[in-house]
Amino acid sequence: MGAHKSVIATAVITTAIVGALTTVEPALSAGQQRPTAIGTPAVSLAIDALNDCIQKRFEEMDGRFGVSRVVNINRAPHAFEPESVSEMSAVRGLQQAGLRVVLYVTGLRVMRPTPSLPLVGELHARSMIKGPVLITSRAAAAGAPEPPSSSALWDDGRRAMKAFATADTYEFRQPGWTMTARAIRASKRECLQCHRETGVEDSVRNARPKLGDALGAVIYGYRAEP
Repeated sequence: MGAHKSVIATAVITTAIVGALTTVEPALSAGQQRPTAIGTPAVSLAIDALNDCIQKRFEEMDGRFGVSRVVNINRAPHAFEPESVSEMSAVRGLQQAGLRVVLYVTGLRVMRPTPSLPLVGELHARSMIKGPVLITSRAAAAGAPEPPSSSALWDDGRRAMKAFATADTYEFRQPGWTMTARAIRASKRECLQCHRETGVEDSVRNARPKLGDALGAVIYGYRAEP
């Protein structure tokens, strides 16, 4: 019964997205596509549907950790592979919205100070901010900006973790991309067994976080492609 309701809810979300995209403006001629305006309710709904799916993966105790919950790190390129009806519907909704979407995963280690040497900083950033993971297969337009590097997200990743003390979402921009970070919280006591670092810069170490605390962030980057 629960699975049946989930499929119905997912269908409603997809229908709402498609409806918003097809009723605002006149239909395009055959073969044409119109990218959705960033910031519209349809785009927010599509990103929310994906985030609901990703958050469920982080709630499962299945032996996977960090970005490996989202992608097979031994495969290249790193592309998201839906594992359920709701995940397939969420990705389809993003495709239908004309969006190119990537994903990053980070944790409490992003709160550490940024190294002064650029090369060291980039290497550290890659170890702490995993991505980009390709969510949609939509091809980039000619000359379109590449997804942000891990080092470019470090400062905003830190700001996001601080913002999660009172909020679940942190929005920011990167050249050519809209970014939204969503908190990954300790929803079960089992989550606390592996997460010790508080992440409050280096002032407190090895203290255990509490249930409900943000243990990390999923950062979504998206842009409209023609």
